[in-house]
Amino acid sequence: MTFIKLCIFSLIAMTTVVNADEMKPLKVCGEDSQWFPHVFTSQGKPAGIQVRLAEEAFKAANIGVALKLLPWKRCLQFAESGLVDAIIGASYNTERSAYLFYPDDAELAQREQRQSPSALALVRYVVITPKEINYQYAGDPQSLPQSVLLPLGFSLADDLVAMGIEIDSAGKRDIDNLHRLAMYKQGSTIVIETLARHALKSGLDNKLSISDKPYTYKNNYLAFSKRGNVSAELRIKLWQSVAAVRESIGERIEQEVMALPFEP
Repeated sequence: MTFIKLCIFSLIAMTTVVNADEMKPLKVCGEDSQWFPHVFTSQGKPAGIQVRLAEEAFKAANIGVALKLLPWKRCLQFAESGLVDAIIGASYNTERSAYLFYPDDAELAQREQRQSPSALALVRYVVITPKEINYQYAGDPQSLPQSVLLPLGFSLADDLVAMGIEIDSAGKRDIDNLHRLAMYKQGSTIVIETLARHALKSGLDNKLSISDKPYTYKNNYLAFSKRGNVSAELRIKLWQSVAAVRESIGERIEQEVMALPFEP
């Protein structure tokens, strides 16, 4: 299937999760790699803390949304080309800022490793290695056991490639890479801590280890395509709505999401 046909098919398949006042829904994508508890599929539907926060922000602004979870690299390509209007869960980097709108403080918040008020979440990334190699990350990326297993399109992978570190992108999802790492018994991967701990509790605890020191923190945003149909005024309104929703009902959303069925 050509890329163009694939784009059309995926957009047609988008599920409308909010439909306000007969407006044409904005097209939104997120990552399909079962990024629990932030963005994942539960009982066949998009779910997760960041999904719920974004949905509530759109609802508060009376905006309809057609949401589809896609492979991350494809989601980014759709945003770059304007095939979607927004992305759920995009961290900031310079390359993406060429085609995505972020809140004004996104770059500074990333440098300072602090939560942006407009972010959907600040997530903690940790280094995972096979128990056999007895490794603890101490802050030097050059010490990471190679190859580092990371899906295509992840900003972490781009950063490590720039440092000359070998990346294995054969695994499409973080959970796939955790299982590959357990099988290979060499190398490493970097994933969000919540997913890592869930995976270890689900049968990998005797095969993999989590380094105590975090690798990094990243804000995840509702980011908007520069070729999409969202005005500057609406972008600001939605970022403000994200902050208000997270402040008012964020804890309740987290509790509800953590109770959902999740199959990696």
